[in-house]
Amino acid sequence: MYSAIIIDDEPNAVVSLRLIIQEYLSERVKVIGSAGSVKEGVELIRKFKPEIVFLDIEMPVESGFELFRHFETVSFDVIFTTAYANYGIQAVKCAALDYLLKPVNPVEIRESLKRLEQRKGHAAPMKQIELLLANLQSNYDSNKIALPTSTGVEMYSVKEILYFEGDGNYSRIITNSGRDIVISKTLQWMEEILPPDFFIRIHKSHLVNLGHVKTFDKASGNTLVLDNGAKLEVAHRRIDEITGRLLNR
Repeated sequence: MYSAIIIDDEPNAVVSLRLIIQEYLSERVKVIGSAGSVKEGVELIRKFKPEIVFLDIEMPVESGFELFRHFETVSFDVIFTTAYANYGIQAVKCAALDYLLKPVNPVEIRESLKRLEQRKGHAAPMKQIELLLANLQSNYDSNKIALPTSTGVEMYSVKEILYFEGDGNYSRIITNSGRDIVISKTLQWMEEILPPDFFIRIHKSHLVNLGHVKTFDKASGNTLVLDNGAKLEVAHRRIDEITGRLLNR
């Protein structure tokens, strides 16, 4: 039996989630409190020390992501709730954390709990939160992107990455320093978690950093040339999107 609290500024969402848990998951989860803001949530967590926090992302004053800045260490698991599948969700995915899109349903909650149990012993909550916060702060000029590897987490400057090359269940990161790294994530997974302002899928095998594109030559077989001289083919169905993104940078 997991003890849980709900942090959400929408009273109807809190009531709905409580009722679903009571009706369908009462044998696995017990809701011991709820809060309407991050500030109230912090107080509840410190008082009751729940095992799971259902955390709304979009809240006034402080977003759900701000919750973790109030703790030196995070010992509870988090299941985010949100009405929007925005970039914040990409960062949540990258950190291997779970989320539920509103309106939530009992099947999705059950699946989230199953994934949570499978992760037990493999990743400490604090490590996942650090990865989440690192990716939320990423920007092109100064910060880095945190990516999971077989041994932990690698930090990459966005400017360092030239492109990603997919190979089945793996992706190779090609950098401008000559350092190539293979990670056990598909290119589709990479596309979903990377900031879309910086990266674009040009082909089933390649995901490119727009900041390193030198030329795009449609006359030579729709070839994209990067700063390091690499020449990559652009899929025909991607041509208009690539052209538009390059012209509007």
